[in-house]
Amino acid sequence: MRVVGEYNRLFDAELAVAMLDSAGIDATIVSDTNPETGNVSLSAGGHRVVVRAEIGEDACAVLAADPVEDIERQRHFADRPPFIRWGVYLVLAAMAGPLVVLALVEAEWLIDSLFP
Repeated sequence: MRVVGEYNRLFDAELAVAMLDSAGIDATIVSDTNPETGNVSLSAGGHRVVVRAEIGEDACAVLAADPVEDIERQRHFADRPPFIRWGVYLVLAAMAGPLVVLALVEAEWLIDSLFP
């Protein structure tokens, strides 16, 4: 087994494992935590991400990739096909529709109660 990352927080280690899993690399977390302290790591880098030794280089390359580049390559909503955009607009209108009807009914009730 080869250690490809050491993290202070369990969340960061789980995020690294998820990144490796999305790349098709099996990884696991080895921690030196104590249940009596609320599973908090007792040392710096207490959560280690380990992989098989033969795929260690590939795992290091995946973890070294810059996630900002992936964010910049994502599509914008305006670039989606028109039927996707209109579908989203219709769903949002359908969600707001019952609230608008309820507001109109309550406004009508309030006006009737103020001006009998």
